Parts: sequence; structure tokens; C-alpha cells
Amino acid sequence: MDKRVIIEKVIEKDLDEFFKVFSGLIQSEMLEYSERTRKYFYTNNRAINKKVLKRKLGEGNIVLSATLKKKIVGILIADRPFGGISICHWLAVDRQFQMMGIGRSLLLGWEKISKDDGAHGLRLETDKRNIDFYKKMGFSLIGLDKRGEFGTDNYVMKKLIQTPKEENFLK
Repeated sequence: MDKRVIIEKVIEKDLDEFFKVFSGLIQSEMLEYSERTRKYFYTNNRAINKKVLKRKLGEGNIVLSATLKKKIVGILIADRPFGGISICHWLAVDRQFQMMGIGRSLLLGWEKISKDDGAHGLRLETDKRNIDFYKKMGFSLIGLDKRGEFGTDNYVMKKLIQTPKEENFLK
């Protein structure tokens, strides 16, 4: 990975820039979504979706950005661990910056934060294009959710990151 890439938690003051990049990445990289669904994130509901992101931050969820030369080039949005599992809803890297280790770094950042918060596992859903990438990152394919979120076929993947401890997930 380019040493100049910075992975950091997004804070409220950065939400406008983060959302602009997030909605652009939904348009360009989430091709499994219908055009109408991509447009929903990009145009019609900017204020609503920014409120959702703001709420996620306030609830302690994991919202990460990958920045290169003061430009956000990748994003990750995941729930804070519940029951020992953190679920990632979105991971995307600008096409120009793919194959540079940025997605890997975002996943490792999510893993560290989740582990520090007591999680024993990570879970995400992806399309066929990304299964091999996640397998290289230690995830196992555990199922297929046909017509899942946003009406897409989603491959469910999971990674065990430490031994489950009841005191961690019951706090």
C-alpha cells in the first residue's frame, strides 16, 4: 500500500466530504445495485442518508475513510459489535486506487477496532466479484442470501478474529 494513505475514523465535521465520496462510490462501484437504487443514494435522498451516517457515528459504529493527498479514496461502514459480531455494510475504493492495498487496510482497521471492542467475528456480504479478495483476507464463505439487501444476491462471509468470550459480548 502507498505509505501516504491514511486510514482513520470519520468524525462529524468530515461527514459532508465523506458522504460525497460515499455516494459517488455507490454510483461507480456498486454495480450490483440497480440504476434506480444507485440514484437513490446519489441524488434524491442526500439529506436523509447524511442523517443516517450521522446517527451511525453517534451510535459508535465504525465509519472509516482512506485518504491520499487529502482526498478520500476509500470508505468502510460497519456496525459496532453486537453479540461479538461486527457487520460491514459497505467497503468501496475508488477504481483509480484499487489494487494498492487500500481495501485491505480498511479491513484491517475495521478488524482492529472491532477486536479492541471485544468482537470475536466480522461478517459482510459481497457480490461474486469480490469473494476471492475477502478469502485472501481470511474470510470464509458461509452462504448465499438470494435477493437480499437492495434486491441483490449477496454472498455472506465471516472471519473469526479471536476466541469468543462471554464477558466481551455481554457488556
